[in-house]
Amino acid sequence: QDITLKACDPNDPPTITGSIDTTSYFLVSIGVLDDQTSCEAEQPTVVFDGINFAGDHELPFSAILVICDATWTLRNADVANFRFVPLLGYPALTIASGTGVIDSCTIHDNRTDDGGPVASTIQLVPLTQTVPPSLDIHDTVISDNSGIFGAIGIMAFGSLSLSGTSSVRNNTALAGDGGGIFIVDDSGTVGSQTSLTIGENVTITGNSCPTNGGGIWASTDASVTGATAQTVFGNTAAQCSNYFQDPSNCILN
Repeated sequence: QDITLKACDPNDPPTITGSIDTTSYFLVSIGVLDDQTSCEAEQPTVVFDGINFAGDHELPFSAILVICDATWTLRNADVANFRFVPLLGYPALTIASGTGVIDSCTIHDNRTDDGGPVASTIQLVPLTQTVPPSLDIHDTVISDNSGIFGAIGIMAFGSLSLSGTSSVRNNTALAGDGGGIFIVDDSGTVGSQTSLTIGENVTITGNSCPTNGGGIWASTDASVTGATAQTVFGNTAAQCSNYFQDPSNCILN
């Protein structure tokens, strides 16, 4: 069903929080995880405006899971302190389907404890052989997230765009590739629709990982546009600090 949740007073935003139980690993689920058949028919419009999401680093659960073909918007939100543990939870924002917009948000201080590559913060990955999800991140800061194995800011198997004054910064991976953004085109799973578009006022900076692509790690077939010395800079890695595209192609370094 269509739904809009909006803060009555934008200066005093409400916060959705919670604790884990034996059946749910997310505060909000758009669609039903174990009912793919009915999910294919669901196309709700869902809006969260001025609603914050607060996790708990001691408990592995997530803010939002999008599992059906929804058109959804997260606006004027703070999303922080979510913890990803493989098999027990999902990244702070897990997007498996649909078309989304994240607008004017701060997404920070989330973490992942194991696995790889997994995202501690935003994961844009279809769970079945469906049309890959798409996401536009506008005027949003994704910062100070950390994890064990790469893909700390955003992991994308889909269509991802960063626009306005969005910033992916100061995200830290302790192992693996891609401190800021990890984007992969797996044609056997999701077709050849994986793309990353970076607007001219976007910054991807201060991210780090110990191997390749401190700012961006991209597979050979992933389409990346807008990665320039003005948008991707000041990241660190053992090799290819700012932008690595497999195979062994350092860009902007």
